[in-house]
Amino acid sequence: MAMKSAPAQKEEAEDWLVTYADAITLLMAFFVMLLNFSKIDIPKFEAVAAGIAQEVGMTTKASPTKLLELDIKAVAFEMQADDAIGVDTDEKGVVMELASSQFYKPGSADIHPNAFAVLKKLTQTLAAPRYNTFVIEAEGHTDDDPISTARYPSNWELSAGRAASVVRFFIAEGMDGRRMK
Repeated sequence: MAMKSAPAQKEEAEDWLVTYADAITLLMAFFVMLLNFSKIDIPKFEAVAAGIAQEVGMTTKASPTKLLELDIKAVAFEMQADDAIGVDTDEKGVVMELASSQFYKPGSADIHPNAFAVLKKLTQTLAAPRYNTFVIEAEGHTDDDPISTARYPSNWELSAGRAASVVRFFIAEGMDGRRMK
C-alpha cells in the first residue's frame, strides 16, 4: 500500500507587510513634522508634568522656571523694587520687565546709578549654578516720546542700546556672555 503524501503547505503571501510598513513610516514622519512645527510652551509643559507627578503620587518638586520666577520676585521684594520690576511667565519662560523710568535716564541707554544695586543682585541670582542652563534674552524698550539724537537717530536704536547696556552690565558683573542673547 502506498503512503499518502502530506498535502503541500501553501506559503502565505506577505505582500501586505510592505504596504503596512510604508503606512507606519509615513505616519511616523507626519508626527515628527507636526512636533517639529509645534511651539513648546515651557511653563505649561512644567505645569502638566507637575500635575501628572502629583496624580501618580510622586513627590512634587517646583520646576526650575517657577523657582527662577520666585527668586526674581524675592530679589525685587528684598531690594524694595517691586514697582520697578515686573515678573511673569510666557511660552518662552520667565519674563522680567524693568521699568524704564527707574532704570534708565530719559532718552538714554545709560543705567541710573541707583539701579546698579538691583542689577547686581539680579546678576547674582541669574548666575546661580542651578540656572546655568538658562539662556538670558534681553529685549530693549524705548521711551514713549519720539527721539532723534546723534547717538540714537530713532527709538529703535535706543531700545537696542538699552538691551545692550543691561547685557554689558551682566557680563561685567561676571555673567557668562555665551548665555546672553
